[in-house]
This record gives sequence, structure tokens and C-alpha cells, in this order.
Amino acid sequence: MKTLLLKKSINTDEAQSMFTILREILPWKEGIKSRKGFTRLACPINTGDIPLIDQMLVSVAKSAGITINNALGIYVNYYKNGEMWTPNHSHKESNQIVISLGGTRTLNVGTKSYKMSNGDAIIFGHGIHGVPKESHITEGRISIAAFFEN
Repeated sequence: MKTLLLKKSINTDEAQSMFTILREILPWKEGIKSRKGFTRLACPINTGDIPLIDQMLVSVAKSAGITINNALGIYVNYYKNGEMWTPNHSHKESNQIVISLGGTRTLNVGTKSYKMSNGDAIIFGHGIHGVPKESHITEGRISIAAFFEN
């Protein structure tokens, strides 16, 4: 699947509101650990757990002209600041939609870097991706990563 960046796919006010809600209501736990230790906070959820997330994902997919077949799950990441990160990795069996809420962070997909701002979304295949540390960033960011077959 070709990478598709959708700037402002979610209304800025709606995205900021969802950031605040998710930051407060989800039971955050330490995310997947790497060889370098703690990376970020995270919370796996299922389709249907938070209808507003489902609606955002359907809206993003529709604006990209795709249909999400066989949703495989949703993983919500919370980066309190630029010291939190995600190591480079891939999900060989799925495609992804990632919706960014809150502060701007870099998302590396393959050899390209994307500045993901509040309300932006990106759709990509099973390429290597990650969020590097950016020590100068003090704002929080939440990413909603939905995995699907297409």
C-alpha cells in the first residue's frame, strides 16, 4: 500500500478535544519496551470500545477512498513529551491508519519523515516505521494506530 498523508483530516478542535478526553480516560500502561527500556504510554482497545475513535477511523478511510476490511485492532499511544518515542518496527501482516492528536511529532515511514500535527492522519502498509525522540518537544501527543487488512 502506498503511503498517504492526510493533513487536517480531523477538525482541529475535535482532535484537541479527543486528545484531552483520551489522555484522561484511558488506562495508560508502559508501552512496548525496547532494548533501550521504556518508550511511551499505551493502551490497546478493540473496535467498538470508543465509538468516537471508530467514527474518526471510518471518516479518515472514507476521505482516502479506502474501505477497512477485517479490522485487526487499535493501539493508542501517548507521548507526554519528546523524550517518549517508538522504536522502528513493522507489522508484516497489516496496513495501518494513524491519527495524530495534540502536539506535532515526527513519524518515520520507510525512508521518509512526516510531521504529524493535530488532526493529521497517515495510511501506510507494513513498512518499517517509528517515532524518534525529539527532546525539544514539550507538548503531549496521542496517536491512534488502527491495523487492518485491505
